[in-house]
Amino acid sequence: MSKCYVCGKGTLKGYKVSHSDIKTRRFFKPNLHLLRVRTVEEVEKKVKLCSKCYKKIKKEFWDGKRLPFVPVSLLNQAKVKKPVTPQNG
Repeated sequence: MSKCYVCGKGTLKGYKVSHSDIKTRRFFKPNLHLLRVRTVEEVEKKVKLCSKCYKKIKKEFWDGKRLPFVPVSLLNQAKVKKPVTPQNG
């Protein structure tokens, strides 16, 4: 449902408290993003990631670390970027 695929962060219940101390039930929902990812077995599937996990995975991908899955959008960006070759002078 509305849970992060990586960390399991989900909806939390709490109260909105007015000045007169009247408590009304409310929900705190994580900021989830639906992404297509490619796993180690080369299988593509859609998963939901919270913003914190997505930022962490993005950083680890560009740092060259090995990941259990990679968002397809990052793979497409890596293909577009060309390696910089030094000029022989």
